[in-house]
Amino acid sequence: MGYNSGVNTDYREMSPGWVLLGHQLQWATERGRQEFDFMRGDEDYKYRFGGVNRYVMRVRVFPQ
Repeated sequence: MGYNSGVNTDYREMSPGWVLLGHQLQWATERGRQEFDFMRGDEDYKYRFGGVNRYVMRVRVFPQ
């Protein structure tokens, strides 16, 4: 849980992550954003918010 290392479990019941996500989505909507990237992972909540799978590919081009 490296990316969650700043989580204080004393406040887990208050769902601070959900509150922050709600504010982020509201901010994006108010500014006319049409897409929100939930980034990697297939957690259920992402799909409940309308998330879709996108695949990232790396391409290397070598000069001839």
